[in-house]
Amino acid sequence: MAIFSIDDLVKLEKEGRIAFENRLEFQPFSLNIRIGKLYREALACYAHQGSITLPWDDEPLGQEEFKDKCLQEVDASKGVVITPGERYFYEPVEKLFLGRGLFGIVSSRSTYARMGLESKCQDESMESRGMRNDRWCTPLIQLTTNGTKVEVAKGDPVAQVMISDGQTRLLPPQVLELVDHGELVVRYMDQAVPYDLLPMIHGVVLTMDKKIKVYNGAVLRAGTAAEGGFDTITIPKKGLILPDAMFFLSVCEQELEIPDHLFGEVFHDDSTIRYIKHGLPGEGYTPPRIRCHPNAPYIGPRSIFKGKIAFENLTLGCQKISPGMKQSEIYFGYLSSTIKDLKKSRYHGQTEACIKGDQ
Repeated sequence: MAIFSIDDLVKLEKEGRIAFENRLEFQPFSLNIRIGKLYREALACYAHQGSITLPWDDEPLGQEEFKDKCLQEVDASKGVVITPGERYFYEPVEKLFLGRGLFGIVSSRSTYARMGLESKCQDESMESRGMRNDRWCTPLIQLTTNGTKVEVAKGDPVAQVMISDGQTRLLPPQVLELVDHGELVVRYMDQAVPYDLLPMIHGVVLTMDKKIKVYNGAVLRAGTAAEGGFDTITIPKKGLILPDAMFFLSVCEQELEIPDHLFGEVFHDDSTIRYIKHGLPGEGYTPPRIRCHPNAPYIGPRSIFKGKIAFENLTLGCQKISPGMKQSEIYFGYLSSTIKDLKKSRYHGQTEACIKGDQ
């Protein structure tokens, strides 16, 4: 079970097991998807685990019923600014066909994730139902921001979809074996960490670098000087207190090189981050609550990326952060085939938090 890489996506398309209307070029293990119709939430509803319900009714709404009762279409041709607390939904330009046994995974593209945008699929047509039935689908994707103001427009490639037949995470002994054989490389302070010293809980532990970029309230727009929306700060050794709902970018202290037959997945929504440099915290220690890397958690292999992993973060209440604190954990899963001889990511060689204005 794996996420399909580019050669196998092409093969699946030729075999008729997947199909796309109006698609862009395949990426190394995904397809970029663009905003088609954009909707604003006009009536509050609940969305949980692929089901959408009204506050006074537990009966799930179908996609068309939900659009009719709860959403209002907006003209996004000239741009719409999404602010914190607002919830938008969009149908992508691309219509997808998923054959039996396949399903789609939607996440934000990194360029947009770094501006705080989160794309999350609320339609089961991309998920478990796709494993039982061949079907065409136009998924309804939730679009929100994590503490930022972001302008989006129709046609913006804000998200990506990965096609999978099921995911299997590597177990810690398998990860340590890869490190021991030099296939998976984790560097700390320019030194490769040996397998017997690699900090692991369930995944490989990643810790926060001292330099961060803090959002300053400007309206962000991809393709422009989005860097102007952030102020660079070096966290002092004694730590830094950030206010509630503060969005900031960081990178981990570790540099990673992932084997070309694997991808990385950073654990997100980690609200129980702990310091780990000097062991687990003692009694009475309250870990900072930070929503960590919820937007674009998938990391490519060394043929397209190696370097420090960027994190989008949102504080949940007033929180203190410090250099070297646990940022998150990274897990590893299989690609359907080895990725090689492809164009490098624009973030290849990344050493500190950054935003690239190009799309």
